[in-house]
Amino acid sequence: AFAMAGGYVTVLLMDRAGVPFLATLPLAFLLPALVGAVAERLLYRPMYKRPHLDHVLFSIGLVFMTVAAVDWLVGSQQQIVKLPLWLQGRFEIASVGIGKYRLFIIVVCLLLTLMLQWVLGRTRFGRRLRAAVDDPRVAAGLGINVNQVFSVTFAVGSGLAGLGGALGAEVLGLDEVSVTASFFDMGGNSLSAMRLAARAADALGVAVSVRDVFAAPTIGLLAQSV
Repeated sequence: AFAMAGGYVTVLLMDRAGVPFLATLPLAFLLPALVGAVAERLLYRPMYKRPHLDHVLFSIGLVFMTVAAVDWLVGSQQQIVKLPLWLQGRFEIASVGIGKYRLFIIVVCLLLTLMLQWVLGRTRFGRRLRAAVDDPRVAAGLGINVNQVFSVTFAVGSGLAGLGGALGAEVLGLDEVSVTASFFDMGGNSLSAMRLAARAADALGVAVSVRDVFAAPTIGLLAQSV
């Protein structure tokens, strides 16, 4: 839903307001981030203590509601992103043809990955986030506003989803049908990947937990930095 919002922000600003493509990208991040911050406070936060199945059903319902709203407001026709001339065409590197726009997406994603890695590993907010995910009760006992940390994280994630939707609109297409299909394709692929990982871990006799992803002395580092 947030990716679709970012894609439509870019398309509508370019088509109806004449805003240049690059100038729409910050707005494609900011608007979904604001919507995500409000949605996290009003909709998602009450769901945190609910069973995981409720989260899944809520997400599916939200997607269908968003698709219906977009169809009513904008229409069901395919939206076309008009790229600037310097992003059109392709060039060859070592006899391999590469599209300029696809290379632009790769560079942007690489920069975002490096920035997020730096934030998570080198900043106080990153340490607080890892601590809040690792053990919210202990983090709250150390004076961290866990709800605020989660709200900011959700807003940034929503903004990045919107930016991804804006960047991917020209490659993947932008209409409510493709968005719904992509949602369920990603869900199916993620489920298959999780099943494969679980089987591999079971074969090796290893117990895997989501908490292992954040396995680091976060509380100790946090106690030194707060």
